[in-house]
Amino acid sequence: MSKICGNCGSKVDDKYHNCPTCGANLPYSSVSQQTIDKVSKTDYNYTETDLPKSRKVAALLALFTGILGIHNFYLGYYKKAMIQLILGIVTFGFSGIWGFLEGILIIFEVIKVDGKGRPLV
Repeated sequence: MSKICGNCGSKVDDKYHNCPTCGANLPYSSVSQQTIDKVSKTDYNYTETDLPKSRKVAALLALFTGILGIHNFYLGYYKKAMIQLILGIVTFGFSGIWGFLEGILIIFEVIKVDGKGRPLV
């Protein structure tokens, strides 16, 4: 069985205590190949802060608060949200058309994913 060096990522035989590539101490900085295979085969589990975003909530936020870009903050598109917020203030709300149109695009599923690439539910 071989180990993976936690420092440089190279495969190392079990007989070595230090990585021959980088010299790292293996008992404290290595992971077995079986552990890596097990972790890579598991499905992605959502955490509480990493839950998929709701299409309905995003659409309602876009339709009613699109002037301020609140829906883009919700979806994780922070740059776009800041631009919408600034434009909403500078243009006295005229840029709200942009947010309203994005709300319609969310409703008709043209915008399908959030800022992290996860599908809207």
